Amino acid sequence: MSRQPCLTCGQSIGGHARTGVIRQLAAMLVRTNHYPKVYSLLNQLPLCATCISRIPFLHDPWCMVCGRHMLVNSRGTQAICGDCSGFPEQLQITNRSTIRYDDWAKNLIGVYKYRGDERLMQLFSTLLLIAWYRHYDQQGIELITYVPLHDQRLRERGFNQTELLAEAVGRKLGLPVRKLLTRQKNTTKLSQQTGKQSRMVSMNDAFLPAHATGDPATYDEVPRISAAPGKATVPAIMLIDDIYTTGATIRSCAQTLRKIPALREARILSLTVCRS
Repeated sequence: MSRQPCLTCGQSIGGHARTGVIRQLAAMLVRTNHYPKVYSLLNQLPLCATCISRIPFLHDPWCMVCGRHMLVNSRGTQAICGDCSGFPEQLQITNRSTIRYDDWAKNLIGVYKYRGDERLMQLFSTLLLIAWYRHYDQQGIELITYVPLHDQRLRERGFNQTELLAEAVGRKLGLPVRKLLTRQKNTTKLSQQTGKQSRMVSMNDAFLPAHATGDPATYDEVPRISAAPGKATVPAIMLIDDIYTTGATIRSCAQTLRKIPALREARILSLTVCRS
């Protein structure tokens, strides 16, 4: 690390100051036996001490459903935000994110999406892993999938940024990554849509199970409800995307995933780099 330039400011990476910043940040992010793992992940970030200290990590309290940072309720306990409480329970998909979608994150996400910088893929996949150890390590997740791009958008861009992130996270965690969804609607970019209602409408029926279009998704490897001594174990899968804004994309994906027989009763958890 010490000979590499910082990804965002170009300064040298390394030194005692960086070590101290990482130790302090790791202790703030996790207070469990995950500290060594999170410390190691922070140390892998291609950033100098100053830039690491500027990462807009999300901190609790957060909405128990979407992970948005919020004030505690009148009883001093975590609650569900106003947006999530407006949806029926079956549409409340648990999401956790790593950082706020501020100007720093917006700029880097944009560069990654449209230039495919490999170092940015390393940065964002590492941030996702930090969120995994903060929130999902004990959730029994058996499979990772991702939000697909429409074929036209994929041809224009040349790659699906969330697929690359999912594959990187899967390799690190030793979990299979499967394409379970395909996008049938080439919707306007969500960043160009105004209002929550328009985003929700645009995402209605935006996805299909991948097998419905003949894509070679390996459904035999989708975890199924398996009998444990005395009870059934409900499998969990993790859905990866880059940004959570209104949750319209995540909810649309989750509704489609539940059309897959093996996942009808599965727990679906989403993990995103940013939360706006």
